[in-house]
Amino acid sequence: MAKRKGSDTGFLHSVSPLKKSRTNKDYFVCSLQTSSSKYTRVVGFDKKNHEQALHCNKTGSPLKLVGVTEQDDQLFINSATSIVKVNATDVDFESKPPQDDAKANINSQPETTAANTTLAENFNAKINP
Repeated sequence: MAKRKGSDTGFLHSVSPLKKSRTNKDYFVCSLQTSSSKYTRVVGFDKKNHEQALHCNKTGSPLKLVGVTEQDDQLFINSATSIVKVNATDVDFESKPPQDDAKANINSQPETTAANTTLAENFNAKINP
């Protein structure tokens, strides 16, 4: 079951272009670096957040994701999520893109099981009716 998580601070890497799900919903994927060696897959469902994610990825700016939902070691963001720029002093590690094998996994298609796809789309539908 998905659970609401307060926030996560770090650097975004490998932000994908907007893609279409099997149900024709826009989404993107990226990686959130939360320590010198920890990366979490992020799935986003909001075009405005996608633009902000691309900007933070390009500039290497640290950020805080506020109002994310976590499930199965993935973070889900939508229009209710805020992407807030933070100062470099708010993180105690340097931005380092994930290794190639991790990057390939992060940018792969979301889990293809019907249950995971339905859960992500239901989560998005509740927030973005």
